[in-house]
Amino acid sequence: MFYDAKQKIGHACALALFESYKAEAPVLQKIHQELKKCAEILQKVPALGDYLRNPLLSKDEKKIILRDALKIKQIGEFLDLLVEKNLVSYFSQFVNSFETLFKNFSKIKTIYVKVDPLDEDTKHMLTKFLKSYFKGYETEIIFESCKDLHGGFIVRSDNLYWDNSLKGKISSLKIKMGI
Repeated sequence: MFYDAKQKIGHACALALFESYKAEAPVLQKIHQELKKCAEILQKVPALGDYLRNPLLSKDEKKIILRDALKIKQIGEFLDLLVEKNLVSYFSQFVNSFETLFKNFSKIKTIYVKVDPLDEDTKHMLTKFLKSYFKGYETEIIFESCKDLHGGFIVRSDNLYWDNSLKGKISSLKIKMGI
């Protein structure tokens, strides 16, 4: 599940926050929205992440950046703790891990679909199928056009992987034939 120490540390921080508020769904929802907004801001302004990782800035300066630039209200004290413990450099891993925990808790499935060709009929058909397949879950389907597939689609979500592309079928056939 984890690929490096940063992900482990980010996950441990996210798990601590998540477990603290798991019983309070409305608060958890607010925290999720706040972290989502933080992630969007950090993606739009990469220099902000650089400031947070800058060892020359004091902890107080980093706290001000987190609270003012990211407009944090709900989890300000928790992020202050990340700064105090020198864990703020794992902020993006923390946000990603919290997002995963929240989606699993809320029964939300994010499904990534690569498809060729990407037209409205194909999108509609796949959306209908995937929503019925993941019945009981709220589905978030992200479509991407991928000409390399030479027709068909690939669906990926958590540990699910379906390759129904021409490229995938040819590759599978080559393996079976020992080519």
